[in-house]
Amino acid sequence: MGFTPPVPQKYTDWEIRVAVLISLGIQLCLIFMAPLRRRSASRLPRFLVWSFYLLADWIADLALGLLLNNMGNIGSSNGNASLSVSTIGSRASGGKHPAPASDSSSSPIIFAFWAPFLLLHLGGPDTITAYSIEDAELWLRHFIGLLFELFAASVVFFCSLSGNHLIPASMLMFVVGILKYGERTYSLYCGSVDGFRESVLGEPVPGPNYAKLMEEYDAKLKAKLPAEIEIPIDKGEKRLEPIKEGSLQYIAYQFYQNFRRLFVDLILSFDERAISQEYFLSENTDSNKAFTVVEMELNYIYDVTYTKAAVIHTHKGYVSRFIGSACIITAFLFFVALNKKGFLKVDIVITYTLLIGAIVLDGAALLMLLLSDWTNVYLEESQMCRYNSTCWKWWAKKRDQMNHLIRNRRWGEKMSQLNLISYCLDNPVKPDRRIIHRIFYHVFKIKPLFHFCKMIAKKICCAEMFDQTIYVTHKEVNGEIKDFIFKRLISAESKKLKTTEEIKEVCQSRGQRALEKINNAKELQFNEVKDWNDWNQDKQKLKKKVKDMNQEKKDMNQEKRKRLQESIDPNTHDFDHSLLLWHIATELCYAESPTTDNSTEESLKEHWKRMGKLLSDYMLYLLVMQPAMLATTAGIGLIRFRDTCAEARRFFEQYGLNLKKEDAIKLLMNVNTSADPVDVKGDRSKSVLFDACILAECLQREKEDTRWWLIAEVWADMLFYAASHCRGYGHVRQLSKGGEMLTIVWLLMAHMGVGEMYQIKGGHAKAKLIAEK
Repeated sequence: MGFTPPVPQKYTDWEIRVAVLISLGIQLCLIFMAPLRRRSASRLPRFLVWSFYLLADWIADLALGLLLNNMGNIGSSNGNASLSVSTIGSRASGGKHPAPASDSSSSPIIFAFWAPFLLLHLGGPDTITAYSIEDAELWLRHFIGLLFELFAASVVFFCSLSGNHLIPASMLMFVVGILKYGERTYSLYCGSVDGFRESVLGEPVPGPNYAKLMEEYDAKLKAKLPAEIEIPIDKGEKRLEPIKEGSLQYIAYQFYQNFRRLFVDLILSFDERAISQEYFLSENTDSNKAFTVVEMELNYIYDVTYTKAAVIHTHKGYVSRFIGSACIITAFLFFVALNKKGFLKVDIVITYTLLIGAIVLDGAALLMLLLSDWTNVYLEESQMCRYNSTCWKWWAKKRDQMNHLIRNRRWGEKMSQLNLISYCLDNPVKPDRRIIHRIFYHVFKIKPLFHFCKMIAKKICCAEMFDQTIYVTHKEVNGEIKDFIFKRLISAESKKLKTTEEIKEVCQSRGQRALEKINNAKELQFNEVKDWNDWNQDKQKLKKKVKDMNQEKKDMNQEKRKRLQESIDPNTHDFDHSLLLWHIATELCYAESPTTDNSTEESLKEHWKRMGKLLSDYMLYLLVMQPAMLATTAGIGLIRFRDTCAEARRFFEQYGLNLKKEDAIKLLMNVNTSADPVDVKGDRSKSVLFDACILAECLQREKEDTRWWLIAEVWADMLFYAASHCRGYGHVRQLSKGGEMLTIVWLLMAHMGVGEMYQIKGGHAKAKLIAEK
């Protein structure tokens, strides 16, 4: 007894037709949707791109496998392909019910022409070669896949040579398919860590010939000739060329050439630091300009890692693109001029669809190439813009209009927010523009339904996705945040940092610098006295009153200062411990501090308050939802977060399930914390809930303006600390998910000279041998 396949053999031709069309449709979706993931923090675009990315290779492989499985039936079973084609033509033209070619155990010979199109589809669009950075590390697997897919397509093609009138067009499309697949494989290699590091390192520098110099010196001494080795004084001259003037894209590209080595954890020299500081710390560079340049640099890194930019934006890439476009157009014209008598109408339509689809894909890729920053840089480097300034201005204007029309942002421009108190109270964040988020918000107001869905999500291992949907919100990175971070970096006195030790000391700060500024501040001044009638009293009484107030303030603040210092001391607490302490304390202070509504001019206190709150929720989001970016600093952060949440939930459950956030914070602040929590509970639990309550009490003893200045400064230092300790590999990985604010800050710190990547000190002197006769 033979095996009867579930799908009859006569339907195999239709399986091939459908698979080829689906493969083309996925390619069209990918080329336009892939750029969305780098400028969107939403999960939906990333999910769609991920789905199409996986389906693209699978469908193309399936179609090629169907062709390979059916290769004995292409044309005719006895090899007389022309007879089979004429038979199909007579049935299609004369019969009322034309029978498909598979009725005579044969498939249309035009199927062989579709095989190179599948190679073209496997090559993928220019906008995506790898979905994640791990895909780039598998470039060798793709290279082996290229050999196998090319072999399969070649077998289908050579088995249909007899009577095939599409051989010239097939050869042209084979050239295009091989070029596209080869471009993708080489792009994956360039985006891998090894390939990227190889392109960055350049030629090794052996330095002066020490052995030869010492040999000559020894020979002079043996010949009893006066000789000495003179080492010229290093005047600190720069070996690197300064940044050339031009558009922001061109300036960013020049910085990219030097600073791209950071993404593979290589070090920089102080020459590169000086050149970068000269631009970023100049009076002409404001926060918006500095952030734009950094975002453009990251755009270049994204293109090299996740697209074909490393291949197509080269002279060889331009030649390859010209050859590919010429071959596609020539194949299309050849098929138009071909006598198509004998082909089924449906196959002719599908072939035209494949050819037009290839032209559309190639045209869209060409348009994106012309609108990219790489093309702008190429034109400026070749000085073509200077030879024809009128044409260049027209092109730059049209290019900016097109980019503005398609809203071509370079990253998500969002700061994700996670609040521990809301998380412990199971309060979904307020709905934003996302429709699904609005639905979840109103549905999950019903607590039993909320807890049931949360339990189901945990059972099916989707708890993290559920938490990100319900508890995480996103804030726009506006000019106020950029200006705050930029000024904090300038206030780090990056110009005065001369040695590696000084730079490392700033990077290791987790708020100590802010506390030192308060501790070193002058004592209470006369204008801080609240009773202004004292100015009319005797000066000696006034001075005595101020002295007594200063002494009282000093005694009260001694314990408070010690508690504040310990909360951020790296010798006392891990980074995740300090982060959780200050997050809860910031939330408690934020709820207790009244918000003023001034529509004309907002106070500086409100500015610091907003910045402290934003950075607090953002850093907790990184600790919980992006622990890989804090891997070198987080320690046991997730364990400590879970223990803290467990203790908070147990505390809140004593007062009911429908406890409001304001009431929960008041209850926490009313807890008696006269004894140290570690003395009462021991250290088995890593919870920091009531330690944070003590810290909040210490902060509330400060004046409100000073308190929020201190909180904002501490969070800025923590942001800089986390950014400088995250490896470049982690930053590159996040670029495919819409980018992170932490990555922007990290690269901006490097440009402003604050970072531990500067290890090569100045000193380019070359020793000389001087001999006297």
